[in-house]
Parts: sequence; structure tokens; C-alpha cells
Amino acid sequence: MHIVELIDTYLAEHGDRERAADRTGAWTGRRLGERARRLAGGLQARGVRRGDRVAVMMANGVDVLVAYEAIWRAGAAITPLMPALVEDEVAHILGSAEPAAVLVSAGTADVVRAARATVGGTFPLTGDGGDVPWAELDAEPAPVVHDDGDLEDVKKVLIRLELQPADVRFCVGWSPVLWSWACGWGLGGRTLGYG
Repeated sequence: MHIVELIDTYLAEHGDRERAADRTGAWTGRRLGERARRLAGGLQARGVRRGDRVAVMMANGVDVLVAYEAIWRAGAAITPLMPALVEDEVAHILGSAEPAAVLVSAGTADVVRAARATVGGTFPLTGDGGDVPWAELDAEPAPVVHDDGDLEDVKKVLIRLELQPADVRFCVGWSPVLWSWACGWGLGGRTLGYG
């Protein structure tokens, strides 16, 4: 089962529950999901395709949750970048990952912009302070795009969640941002989390 299917199953049953809150207020699962679908559609309209990598370097908040879900919905892989990284570290990661886009927040855009120049990247920075503001990516909701479990055609997938009927297994190291995102979603009576 792909994580998008898991999210949609959860939203069908519990979409009206509060999933997150930040300075903008409380967000239900349904509201987060709708925003993620629109962002996924915007990413796809700007050329993000199945198997592409999209980096995320954003301050913690609801926008990170939306970004991760949108990237999954677009069929892309997430390259997480901690906001505390410095330009050289970001340049190294972006040079290796070759992302199709980078989602940024106002406080991280300058570091990512400088790192992009260092590696000679042409990928757009999307978000507050980026080349393309989020408002320009507010598109029609994206169709669900995900892999069928065969990852041979997906380039350098950095994070993948495999769900087995009886357990949850994490295949590749998860960042603290991804853990914090996943901890909010229930899995058949279980909740992803530390421990």
C-alpha cells in the first residue's frame, strides 16, 4: 500500500479531525489533504514527474506537512533538508539529488538560492521567498500518482515507506521532519512514532 492510499483511507474515516495547528490556526486532515492535492497539481503542471526528486527545506509548520503529502501525491520522492544546514551542505545534497524543484520557506530561501548557484542548478525554488510563490502553484487537484511497489524505474528514491499487513517497516532513514509528520497519522490502530 502506498502512503497516499493510507492517507486517503484515513481521511475517508477521520478527515474532520484536527491534524495540525500552527500560527495560521488549526487544520483538519481534509483541509491539509485538499491543499496538498492542489500543490501536487501545481508541481505536476510545472514539470515534476513520477520518480523525480523534490527537496524540502522549510521551517517547521503545517506547510511542511502539506509539502510532503503533495510530493507523494505527485509521485515524486522527498529529499529532506534540515533548515539548520549551511550553504555548502545544502549544495552537496542538491548536487547529488538533482531535484526537479525545491520547496522553501522565507527563512531558508536565501541559503537554497546560494546553494543552487554553487551547483549550477536550474531547478525552481517554490514557496515563500522562492522563484515561484505557493499561490502560483494553487492548481487543480492532482490525480493520484504512485508506484506499484516496483522501484526499479524510480531514480534514487531517498525515502520510502513500506506497509505490510501486520507491521510497519521503515526502509530508509527518516528525518525528524518526516517522523513528526508521520506521527500524526494513525495506522490501523497504531500510530507511527518513536520507539
